[in-house]
Amino acid sequence: MNEASPVAKTRDASVPERTLDMTSIAPAVIYVSCPMHIYNQPRYGRLVAAIRERWPEAVILEPKHLYTSNGEWLARWPSTLATLDTLVYFGDARGFYLSGVRKEVEDARRNRIPLWFLDEAGTFHPDGDTRHDLICRGLPGRAWRVSLRTTPPVARGARIAIGG
Repeated sequence: MNEASPVAKTRDASVPERTLDMTSIAPAVIYVSCPMHIYNQPRYGRLVAAIRERWPEAVILEPKHLYTSNGEWLARWPSTLATLDTLVYFGDARGFYLSGVRKEVEDARRNRIPLWFLDEAGTFHPDGDTRHDLICRGLPGRAWRVSLRTTPPVARGARIAIGG
């Protein structure tokens, strides 16, 4: 230490200097929850990059690299969920998502895992600032639209194409 430093003048020489060993601290585990049909879109890469930028030291779990089928996801999801520190979710370009994302978000809420909604601009919003409107009750499943609470809701029964 520098002799001019007040710490150098006041530290008791009999007390060893300690440093924090960061190698013993596990990185945060962040899960990306989004519709499967956007995995290969440039938008997906842009939004995952925003997650990596916000949490540069974290382990980012992307389902597109974890699971090869819906059956595998259903079997392994509970053990994946148990490892998570945070879940970040987003819908397709218009905010739509289906039952898989819904299950992941609801399971994370139930387990009190912090949730963040990532919007088109790459801004993170606390889950409590979002609204999830059920927009389709058809077979084979349901569809929802996620938006910020300041966005007008989708009219029930409105005809809206899913995808994109």
